[in-house]
Amino acid sequence: MDLNQIKAVVFDLEGTLLDRVKSREKFIEEQYERFHDYLIHVQLADFKKAFIELDDDEDNDKPDLYKEIIKRFHVDRLTWKDLFNDF
Repeated sequence: MDLNQIKAVVFDLEGTLLDRVKSREKFIEEQYERFHDYLIHVQLADFKKAFIELDDDEDNDKPDLYKEIIKRFHVDRLTWKDLFNDF
């Protein structure tokens, strides 16, 4: 891409173009579904609650978040890297 072709850069500081809360919730639900076979003993509501709590408004690193998810729910057939790579 030729940088001379760029006419504008848009920043969505107020969340008017993208609803980050809804986007995050949709991602969490879809990720849970993609890995459901490995999370069979974890309820979606619990997975979502833990993710949002650990994410702390996106202030925490995702590797740390996924490590805690694996630990908290005693997931043994999946690694934090599997979840992180899906992120």
